[in-house]
Amino acid sequence: MPISDSYLDYIMERLAVLGKVHCRKMFGGAGIMVPVRGELKPAMFAIIDDDTLYFKADDTNRADYTVRGLSQWVYDPSKPEKSRMPYFPVPADVLEDDDLLREWGQKAISVARNRRSARKPSPSLKPAPNRAKSPATKPKTKPRKP
Repeated sequence: MPISDSYLDYIMERLAVLGKVHCRKMFGGAGIMVPVRGELKPAMFAIIDDDTLYFKADDTNRADYTVRGLSQWVYDPSKPEKSRMPYFPVPADVLEDDDLLREWGQKAISVARNRRSARKPSPSLKPAPNRAKSPATKPKTKPRKP
Protein backbone atom coordinates (compact mmCIF):
# COMPACT_ATOMS: atom_id res chain seq x y z
CA MET A 1 0.00 0.00 0.00
CA PRO A 2 2.94 2.41 -0.25
CA ILE A 3 2.67 5.72 -2.05
CA SER A 4 5.41 8.03 -3.20
CA ASP A 5 5.49 11.66 -2.11
CA SER A 6 5.82 12.80 -5.73
CA TYR A 7 2.66 10.91 -6.75
CA LEU A 8 0.76 12.27 -3.76
CA ASP A 9 1.84 15.82 -4.64
CA TYR A 10 0.78 15.28 -8.26
CA ILE A 11 -2.66 13.96 -7.25
CA MET A 12 -3.29 16.77 -4.79
CA GLU A 13 -2.34 19.28 -7.48
CA ARG A 14 -4.71 17.63 -9.97
CA LEU A 15 -7.58 17.42 -7.44
CA ALA A 16 -7.41 21.17 -6.87
CA VAL A 17 -10.01 21.38 -9.69
CA LEU A 18 -12.51 20.03 -7.11
CA GLY A 19 -11.98 22.85 -4.63
CA LYS A 20 -10.96 22.36 -1.01
CA VAL A 21 -9.74 18.78 -0.55
CA HIS A 22 -7.20 17.46 1.90
CA CYS A 23 -5.23 14.30 2.40
CA ARG A 24 -4.53 12.08 5.38
CA LYS A 25 -1.90 9.38 5.21
CA MET A 26 -3.07 6.07 6.65
CA PHE A 27 -2.02 2.44 6.49
CA GLY A 28 0.74 3.24 4.01
CA GLY A 29 -1.73 4.85 1.61
CA ALA A 30 -3.77 8.03 1.80
CA GLY A 31 -7.38 9.11 2.10
CA ILE A 32 -8.61 12.17 0.21
CA MET A 33 -11.41 14.06 1.93
CA VAL A 34 -13.78 16.99 1.57
CA PRO A 35 -15.56 18.92 4.30
CA VAL A 36 -19.21 18.13 5.00
CA ARG A 37 -21.41 21.04 5.98
CA GLY A 38 -22.58 20.78 9.56
CA GLU A 39 -20.23 17.93 10.48
CA LEU A 40 -16.85 17.87 12.10
CA LYS A 41 -15.56 14.83 10.23
CA PRO A 42 -14.86 15.18 6.50
CA ALA A 43 -16.11 12.66 3.94
CA MET A 44 -13.54 10.43 2.24
CA PHE A 45 -14.24 10.31 -1.49
CA ALA A 46 -10.92 8.94 -2.77
CA ILE A 47 -7.96 6.86 -1.72
CA ILE A 48 -4.44 6.39 -3.00
CA ASP A 49 -2.80 2.99 -2.88
CA ASP A 50 0.35 1.83 -4.68
CA ASP A 51 0.52 5.14 -6.57
CA THR A 52 -2.99 4.69 -7.96
CA LEU A 53 -5.93 7.04 -7.35
CA TYR A 54 -9.31 5.45 -6.60
CA PHE A 55 -12.68 7.24 -6.45
CA LYS A 56 -15.61 6.11 -4.32
CA ALA A 57 -18.50 4.60 -6.28
CA ASP A 58 -22.01 3.29 -5.75
CA ASP A 59 -24.99 2.51 -7.99
CA THR A 60 -25.02 6.11 -9.28
CA ASN A 61 -21.55 6.02 -10.86
CA ARG A 62 -20.28 2.41 -10.78
CA ALA A 63 -21.10 1.92 -14.47
CA ASP A 64 -18.59 4.66 -15.39
CA TYR A 65 -15.87 2.27 -14.19
CA THR A 66 -17.27 -1.12 -15.12
CA VAL A 67 -17.86 -0.19 -18.78
CA ARG A 68 -14.12 0.48 -18.94
CA GLY A 69 -13.38 -2.94 -17.45
CA LEU A 70 -12.19 -1.52 -14.13
CA SER A 71 -12.75 -3.46 -10.93
CA GLN A 72 -13.15 -2.52 -7.30
CA TRP A 73 -10.19 -1.97 -5.03
CA VAL A 74 -9.37 -4.93 -2.81
CA TYR A 75 -7.17 -4.27 0.21
CA ASP A 76 -6.33 -7.96 0.78
CA PRO A 77 -5.87 -9.85 -2.51
CA SER A 78 -5.75 -13.17 -0.64
CA LYS A 79 -9.37 -12.58 0.49
CA PRO A 80 -10.96 -10.58 -2.35
CA GLU A 81 -14.58 -11.26 -1.42
CA LYS A 82 -14.08 -10.08 2.15
CA SER A 83 -11.86 -7.10 1.41
CA ARG A 84 -13.61 -5.45 -1.53
CA MET A 85 -14.14 -1.71 -1.00
CA PRO A 86 -16.36 0.76 -2.91
CA TYR A 87 -13.44 2.41 -4.73
CA PHE A 88 -12.46 2.12 -8.39
CA PRO A 89 -9.25 3.23 -10.14
CA VAL A 90 -9.46 6.56 -11.94
CA PRO A 91 -8.60 6.09 -15.63
CA ALA A 92 -5.55 8.00 -16.90
CA ASP A 93 -7.58 9.99 -19.46
CA VAL A 94 -9.87 11.21 -16.66
CA LEU A 95 -6.94 12.14 -14.45
CA GLU A 96 -5.35 14.16 -17.25
CA ASP A 97 -8.48 16.12 -18.26
CA ASP A 98 -9.67 18.89 -15.91
CA ASP A 99 -13.30 18.71 -17.02
CA LEU A 100 -13.53 14.92 -16.78
CA LEU A 101 -11.68 14.90 -13.48
CA ARG A 102 -14.07 17.51 -12.09
CA GLU A 103 -17.10 15.51 -13.30
CA TRP A 104 -15.91 12.15 -11.97
CA GLY A 105 -14.59 13.71 -8.77
CA GLN A 106 -17.89 15.48 -8.05
CA LYS A 107 -19.72 12.17 -8.49
CA ALA A 108 -17.35 10.50 -6.00
CA ILE A 109 -17.83 13.38 -3.55
CA SER A 110 -21.61 13.01 -3.85
CA VAL A 111 -21.32 9.29 -3.16
CA ALA A 112 -19.20 9.94 -0.06
CA ARG A 113 -21.55 12.61 1.27
CA ASN A 114 -24.68 10.56 0.52
CA ARG A 115 -23.25 7.48 2.23
CA ARG A 116 -22.52 9.64 5.24
CA SER A 117 -26.07 11.04 5.41
CA ALA A 118 -27.60 7.57 4.89
CA ARG A 119 -25.94 6.23 8.03
CA LYS A 120 -27.89 6.10 11.24
CA PRO A 121 -26.92 8.87 13.60
CA SER A 122 -24.57 7.74 16.29
CA PRO A 123 -26.19 7.37 19.69
CA SER A 124 -25.58 10.33 21.91
CA LEU A 125 -23.41 9.70 24.87
CA LYS A 126 -24.68 10.34 28.35
CA PRO A 127 -23.21 13.62 29.54
CA ALA A 128 -20.57 13.45 32.23
CA PRO A 129 -21.84 14.27 35.70
CA ASN A 130 -21.24 17.77 36.93
CA ARG A 131 -18.37 17.12 39.29
CA ALA A 132 -18.47 20.57 40.83
CA LYS A 133 -21.69 19.65 42.65
CA SER A 134 -20.65 16.21 43.83
CA PRO A 135 -19.87 15.81 47.55
CA ALA A 136 -16.37 14.60 46.83
CA THR A 137 -15.36 17.91 45.26
CA LYS A 138 -17.07 20.37 47.63
CA PRO A 139 -14.67 22.59 49.48
CA LYS A 140 -14.11 21.45 53.01
CA THR A 141 -14.95 23.95 55.71
CA LYS A 142 -14.24 23.82 59.36
CA PRO A 143 -17.25 23.76 61.64
CA ARG A 144 -17.81 27.02 63.46
CA LYS A 145 -17.35 27.11 67.18
CA PRO A 146 -20.33 28.39 69.15
